[in-house]
Amino acid sequence: MHFEEKGVDILKKSGEKAKKWIIENSVMADEDNRNLDCGFSRGDKWFRFRVGAIIIEEEKILFVRNRREEFYYTVGGGVRLGETSEEAIEREVYEETGLKYEVDRIAFIHEYFFNLRVDDIRRECQEISFYYLMKPMGRCMEITKESRTLGVREEFHWLALKELEKYEGYPEFLHEMIKNVRDDKRVGHLVTRRVEM
Repeated sequence: MHFEEKGVDILKKSGEKAKKWIIENSVMADEDNRNLDCGFSRGDKWFRFRVGAIIIEEEKILFVRNRREEFYYTVGGGVRLGETSEEAIEREVYEETGLKYEVDRIAFIHEYFFNLRVDDIRRECQEISFYYLMKPMGRCMEITKESRTLGVREEFHWLALKELEKYEGYPEFLHEMIKNVRDDKRVGHLVTRRVEM
């Protein structure tokens, strides 16, 4: 399963502050360098390895949204140096939601190529994301834990699978691909190119 996605660049919709933060924090670590994310920024090049969770309960999927962005996105984040992508997604889900979901299987690999302009510098960016289908717990769990990205509080929403087209989501392919993710055991490979020449 492979397709190339084209469409509106979501990053153009986010604020300059968010874009700058993404670039400046592509390699993040705590004070003693134990939690170093897999990513780098060199000159005008930027790379990040991340994971995303597909959590489906009662014909609803868990998405996140914050007041700064107009779109919904999955729970997830950067893979740390020395941890597997499966360990990373279980950690990220727990850190963001307080819930202990386990991995069912990898569902999609997304290669994302895009350009960003920050402080008059054009950056060539590449992000590789592994999206994991998580094992269901049997019901939509209430999430009371507070999560923040770029200092902005995030809100969790259980969106009905049959109504996903009503919402703007990122990455865009999730709307279509998620409908069959539980039945189609193949790993999807998706490439999105938003590169200006």
